[in-house]
Formats: sequence, structure tokens, C-alpha cells
Amino acid sequence: MRDVSTNQHPVTNGNAYRWGLRKKFTQEPLVPAVSLKGNMNLSLSSKKQASGNCRPVSILSGTPSKSTPKKVLSHLNTPTSVQKTHGDRFIPSRVGTNLDYSAHKLTFPSRTGTLSSSPSESEKRKVVFDKLLSLEGCTSETRVLRFRSAEIENTPTKYQYWSSYGTPKDLSAKKQGRRIPKSADKVLDAPDLQNDFYLNILDWSVKNQIAIALSSCVYLLDIDSGEITSFCDFESVLVTSLQWDPSGKTLAIGTSNAQVQIWDVTAVKLLKTLQTHESRVSSLSWEPHGTLLSSGSQSGSIHHYDIRDPQPVATHEVNAHSLEVCGLRWSPTGRLLASGGNDNTVNVWDPFSTATGWRAPSHTFSQHTAAVKALAWCPWQHNILATGGGTADQYIRAWNVFTGNVESSIDTGSQVSGLLWSPVYHELLSTHGQPDNMVAIWSYPALGKVGRMLGHEDRILHSAMGPDGQTVATASADETLRFWKCFVGDSRSKSKKECEEDASHIDYSLQRYIR
Repeated sequence: MRDVSTNQHPVTNGNAYRWGLRKKFTQEPLVPAVSLKGNMNLSLSSKKQASGNCRPVSILSGTPSKSTPKKVLSHLNTPTSVQKTHGDRFIPSRVGTNLDYSAHKLTFPSRTGTLSSSPSESEKRKVVFDKLLSLEGCTSETRVLRFRSAEIENTPTKYQYWSSYGTPKDLSAKKQGRRIPKSADKVLDAPDLQNDFYLNILDWSVKNQIAIALSSCVYLLDIDSGEITSFCDFESVLVTSLQWDPSGKTLAIGTSNAQVQIWDVTAVKLLKTLQTHESRVSSLSWEPHGTLLSSGSQSGSIHHYDIRDPQPVATHEVNAHSLEVCGLRWSPTGRLLASGGNDNTVNVWDPFSTATGWRAPSHTFSQHTAAVKALAWCPWQHNILATGGGTADQYIRAWNVFTGNVESSIDTGSQVSGLLWSPVYHELLSTHGQPDNMVAIWSYPALGKVGRMLGHEDRILHSAMGPDGQTVATASADETLRFWKCFVGDSRSKSKKECEEDASHIDYSLQRYIR
């Protein structure tokens, strides 16, 4: 009994010591107190037999308890030197492992040298990353993969709604190596051009034909052939507006006797005469699909005509402005119509809206302090409308027609008579009257001046862009028609043949005068 109470007698029914499982690693055979077989057959019943004052071996750890006397080890005949081994299987923890980086190194072992983590290269990468973030208005502390913060949401975004033309080129003319001309490429004489700011008597078709009204006569200039023809003459009636349809085959003409005439240019045939206005028709605009024609008059009303209707009546009549409607533009999608008037307001109409329709404008902008003739829809961001004010205002404003907010604005210092978006670059072209009489190019959305072109001796009244998206025609009160190649790309990246084709695209050598 004394041997049992002092743990000096071998325990026959207890658990085997851990050293009993390492027999194959020792130099001399071990003599365990309990056989391996007995250890494997250990059950609850065997635990009950090892009761009393005996302290059992720890089953969880498999090692003797700290209270076990050292004399017990003498019965095991343990050798003096035992090889250090690990009996348990090692399961690594991969919590802090970058599995993507590891997979990359396994897949591309030859590229591992390029992913250097030296301090100099790490600093270079950090500087480049910070600069890229700063271009987007972020910092290194900004969470990139998240919804934009309130500060970023208030800044104008570059692109929101894309057209089928795709993304325009870079903002800077200097980066592209563009040559912005200092003067016009060609000049044509335009005698008897009416010096009236509120008219719209110049347009350029998709078939590369220019229509211009000189007093009571309409002339056509074929850019490809250089031929100039007198299309029609209204004798004592002045031509106050004209515009090509989207196909370039039909020309709408508004007159001072409140008529709107629709002509087939190919057959030189008058298709329809519409007499619904009470005063001169100073603005016209075709819906992009070519089925609806809108006209604005001096009385401030806008009439809409479905040219498929055999009856010469207006399908809708809207009292849009209190004074003359001098600007009218359909959006590229055909969803919205913008009108500018001599009452210093801009109205945006949504005919598809059940709330407003043609009954009332969806937005009215009254920030301008002069007549608004210059209207232009952005070709790659269809919710942006650019407007320009007259002599007392001289501002260009870019509106978000969905929210009604001003995205950008700039004081040009001159009367704004026309606005044209570039389909090639992220820029806006403006034509001006007094006092500068210039053509200016502005970057968007910052509206920083890219360049300006001088040459007209009097105020510029009308402007139109060619179908190539590069050349702009301007008509001035100095009775000249000038052509500017404003949006030509870097000629150094083109072949000599392509440069020669660009230079000879417009041939003015056949005629120097419109009449």
C-alpha cells in the first residue's frame, strides 16, 4: 500500500507514457510500464480501476503531471541520449499569407525579380500612385473601391452618358501636338449678309454642302467640288433662318413673312409651305430622326411640324418665351429640345414627360443677363447643354439638364454668338461679337482657354461645323465667310499622303466669291 500511495510501484491499468510510443527512435529498447496494446484498448472501465490515491497521467497532454516524482522515470530505463523529433503532424497557419502573390510567383517564376521591394522602387511606385490619385481628386488615404464621397460627387465628372461616337481624345492641344491656326485657311466674300444677331442663316449638311442666306437669296456651296449655286430667291422677302435635315437632302427655310418652306435640294423642288406663325421665323431645328421640325418666331412661340402629315398645320404650338426665340436645338438623342430667347432665358422641353410634355418646360435657366442665341448639346455627354449670352452677359455656361445645375461657367469678355462641341477633342468652340470678334477654343469641363483665332473685322454672327468634325465656318457682319481648321490632329503621326488629303479636303480655288 505504501508503494502505491507514493507512486513508486508501476501502474498496470494506467495510461502509457508518451516515451512508450518512441521506441523506434531510441538507441536501446524501452521497457514501458504498460504495453502499447493496453494503451490502445484504454476505455472508461479501465479509468475507473485506476482510482484511489493514485494520480493518473494526463490524458490530454500525453505527458506525466508535474507532481509525478522523478523516481518513476527510473523504472522506464530511458537512455541518456534521445533523438529530438516531433511526433505530432504540423498544420501551418496561412492567415497572413498573400495567396495571390504566391500564385503569381509560382506561375511566373521568371518575373519575380521585377517585383522588387527595395526602398527606392517602392518609393517610386508610391509617388506614381499618389499622382494618379491626385488626377482624380483623391489622396492616398482615399478608399478607391467605394462609392464616391460627398466631396468628389460635387465635382463635375468627365463622362456620364456616352454616345455611339465613343470617348473623345485628350484635353490638351499641347499634348496632342495640334496646330491651332492663327488665321482662317480660306476666306469667301459674302455680300449683303444681314447684320442681325437674332437670325440663323448658316448651316453645314452631312453631305458636305453649306447653305447660307444673303438677303433674300439662298446659296449652296458644295465643298467637295467647290461649286456655288443660287438655290432659290424670295425677292422682296428676307430669309431669316435655315437648317438642313439629318439626311442632308432636305432644307428648311424660314422667312420674314412668317413662312416655313421645306425644299428637296436634289430635285430643287418645294415640298411644303407652312404658314402658322404670326411673325418672322428666326430659328429652326430638326429632330435627329428627321420626322419633326421645330420653328421659333419673333413673337416667342415655338411650333412643331410632323413633315409626314400631309396637312400644313402645326402639331403643337407652345408659347415658350416672352420675346423672340433666337436659339433652338434638339438634343442628339431626340429626347430634349432647348430654346433660347431674347428674354434672357433658356428653356429645356421634354415632350416625353407625362408631367410637363409640351405644356411647360422641364427646366428654365434665367442666370443669363442678355439674349441667349448660342446653344449646343454635348455629343458625348447628352445631359450637358452649353449656352452663351449676348453683349450684356458674355458668359458661357454648361448646364446639367437632369439636375438643373451649372457644371461650368466662364466670363468670355465678348458677346457669344455661337457654340460648337468638338467630336474629336474634349473641347468647346465659341464665336464672339463685340469687342473681340474672335473664335475661341475652351477645354471642358475646366473651360480653360486653349487658343483663339482672329481675322474677322466685325462681329461674328453665325457658325457651323463640317461633317469631318475638324473644320468650322463662320459668317460675320464684315460680309465674309471664313473657314478654320480648328480640330485637326497631330500631323506628325500621319503619313505624307494623309496630310495631303487633309489639306486638299476643301478646295476653294474654283470660287472666291459666293456670288
